[in-house]
Parts: sequence; C-alpha cells; structure tokens
Amino acid sequence: MKNKKVLIIVMTIIIVVVAVCGFLYYQNAKKIEEEELNEKIRKEEIEEKEKREEAKKVNEKFLKYQNRDILGIDVTTIMLEADTVNVENLINKGYRANSSDNIEVYIELKSEDGKGKKKYSMEEIQNNGIRQFSNLYAMSKFEMKDIEYNEKTGQIKSLVLSEK
Repeated sequence: MKNKKVLIIVMTIIIVVVAVCGFLYYQNAKKIEEEELNEKIRKEEIEEKEKREEAKKVNEKFLKYQNRDILGIDVTTIMLEADTVNVENLINKGYRANSSDNIEVYIELKSEDGKGKKKYSMEEIQNNGIRQFSNLYAMSKFEMKDIEYNEKTGQIKSLVLSEK
C-alpha cells in the first residue's frame, strides 16, 4: 500500500512536470512566432515605405510637366521616361503585364477635321515610329490630364497627354 501511494505521488509529480514543461514550451513557441510575425510586418512596412519613396521619385519625372503647355518633343521624352521605368521594372516594350509599377501613357491627337480626338497608347506610337511622331508633332502643344495613381504605392499608373 505504501508503494502504491509513492507510485501515485511520483506519477502525479511526473504528470505535473510534463504539463509545466509543455506549457512553457507552448509559451516560448508562441513568443517566437509573435516575434517572427512582428519582424515580417516591420520588413513589409520598410519595403512599402521604400516603394512610396521610389514612386515619389518616379512621379517627379512626370509631374514637372503638369499644369503647363507641353511641346510634342516633350511628349516623346515623357514616353521614353515611361518606357525606361517599365523596362527597369522588368516589363518588355509592348507587353502589358498587370504590374503596379507599369506606367501607361496615352496620347490624344486631334482628328484631321479638328472636331474630335483619338487616343493612342505609347506603344502604338512607338510601333508606328516615335521619330515620325516627333517630326509631325514636335511643336504642337499638349496638356497632361487624367493622371491615375497606384493605390498602394502612390506611383503614377497612367496619364493622358492631350493635344490642345
């Protein structure tokens, strides 16, 4: 009988020790998981901030033309800047990937009768010859309008250059 009591006490102590060790292990694992999650969130916040800063730099290249007359030669420069940004973001010319870093430029040109306008993508103009566009519209005046921004980064997503 004495051996049974000792056995019960020893088994109870072992069960309590195992339970306490399991609880401590669980608490430590939970703490490590929480620290990893916080580190991941911190890294994402830093990356997002860096993307916003990069977007601001990219936007400055285009927004300097806003609220002023833009010559056709500058339209060519804007298209080339957008193309450079797209290529830097691993987007091939003429390929329309759904990328938040992709900048689309559209050019609205007056119709021959002067009564309407037709919108062209920068790829259409590049495919038809950017030099030809530059020669034909070098001294024409354009204005920047319909600027759209990426909601997450704030970078310009698309803009329209409309012939005046």
